[in-house]
This record gives sequence, C-alpha cells and structure tokens, in this order.
Amino acid sequence: MKKKYKGKAGMAQFDKDLQSFAQKQVFEKMGGHAVKKVMSEVSREAKRRAPAQLGTLGQSIAMDGPAIKNKRMVGAVGSDVEYAQFVEFGTKHIEVGSPSNPRTSWPAKQATGTTSRETMPFLRSAIYALRSKINQIFKKEFRS
Repeated sequence: MKKKYKGKAGMAQFDKDLQSFAQKQVFEKMGGHAVKKVMSEVSREAKRRAPAQLGTLGQSIAMDGPAIKNKRMVGAVGSDVEYAQFVEFGTKHIEVGSPSNPRTSWPAKQATGTTSRETMPFLRSAIYALRSKINQIFKKEFRS
C-alpha cells in the first residue's frame, strides 16, 4: 500500500520516511559488510584452533548471515557437528577450559590412546584472540 503525502505535514513525513530509508540502507550495507568481515575472521581463526583443522570439526565450521533480526545486524559462526559442543564446552566428564588460555594440544587424540578431561575451546578462544581486530573492523567500517 502506497503512502500519500499531502501538504506541509505530508512533505515533512516524506522527508522523515526518506531519511529513515536512507539510514536503513546505509546501516544494512555498512553493518552487513562489517559483520561479514568479522564472521570471516572468526571462522578462519576457529578453523585454525580446532583440534584437527583438516578433520570433520574444522571443516564443518561455517558462517550464517549477516541478517537483520529485531532491528540488529547479526551473524553466526559455528559447527553442526554433533560433538562440537562437547569439545568447546565440555561435559560432566570433560572439564570446561578457558577461552583466554586455550589448550594447544589435544591429548585425547594422541596415539597413546590416553584421554583428557580438558576441553579445547576453538570458537570462544578465536573470538577472544580477535577482540581488538573485531573492534578495529567495526570502527573502520563505520568511520568511512
């Protein structure tokens, strides 16, 4: 349904609608570009930090978005591999690790057959490691 703009009030409303439309277009273009850049960086880093980069988990890390949901620009990076959540967050048998101090090896996968109760957070540690770069990406995109 088209809006009809009549008189001074109509022109004021038209100006307001046009400005809102322009802001939305700029937000979608710049915000989407920034979110996509951040998602790409996080995805790359998470793949690098996955216990076996060339294994199923590392290869399954993918991006979804960017999209506008509830007036916010959002995007997601993650894995649909069933065990990814256990590697990232642990279970009652696997202790939860820290993204700020992640493991660099995965003893459970060593040839000795030993098991480890420690997690290897690959996604949260990727975000943690990229904090300043993520901030720089958003500052750069919205400054220009």
